[in-house]
Amino acid sequence: MDQPTLRARAIALYDDFTHVHLDRRRFFSELTRLTGGVAAAQALAMSIAADPAAAAIIAENDPRIWSRVATLDTAQRPSGYLALPAEAMAHFAAHKRKLGYVLVIHENRGLQPYTRDVARRLAVAGFGALAIDLLSPYGGTPADEDKARQEIGQLNLQSAAANCLDAIRWLKQGALCNGKVGVLGFCWGGAMVNRLAVTAGNAINAAVAFYGPTPDPAEAAKVKVPMLPELAWSRTIAFFKERLS
Repeated sequence: MDQPTLRARAIALYDDFTHVHLDRRRFFSELTRLTGGVAAAQALAMSIAADPAAAAIIAENDPRIWSRVATLDTAQRPSGYLALPAEAMAHFAAHKRKLGYVLVIHENRGLQPYTRDVARRLAVAGFGALAIDLLSPYGGTPADEDKARQEIGQLNLQSAAANCLDAIRWLKQGALCNGKVGVLGFCWGGAMVNRLAVTAGNAINAAVAFYGPTPDPAEAAKVKVPMLPELAWSRTIAFFKERLS
């Protein structure tokens, strides 16, 4: 196996380990199998983990996307990372191409490089994407992950949900939006997706919660949005294409 292929497979394993369902023992077992030895596996894992950008699937300067940090013109004025297909931006003036958008909600570590990478993946798949920073009331996500977790624990969940709903309305008003917006969240963000599904009525067109706690069954009747509890990226993209086109 050549080095680029080996690294790509290692990054996919690391992605599953840190953000989906792969436990540490299986992660290192699979990585050792790929590299052929424990020492090589540990060295490769450290090289990926040491630089979050190295683990990105879509680079920030990928020519297929246009991205920037945005401040939303909403009540709480949160910031976020906006990513769009470059082709759509090329036709922005003529408004020839309308997009479905996805609001990406981060984990309990705040808006990290991984979450921005998810927004870029969505842009490559043909969506507009906004990875919102729900720690904006504290000045934005800090570099210290422990501090970010502490600040997440202090957030007023009702206020954070309202922030997300305002962001959805902001996205729908955009010149390139086709009027449809989905939500995608990971862990703490997955729980927020479920909260929004209960409270948002028809404001959301599709929702995907990656391994987040589910809402109270007693509130299930309030959910109007089509939902997908998911661990597979390909199915997530297919689901959004069906619901947001």
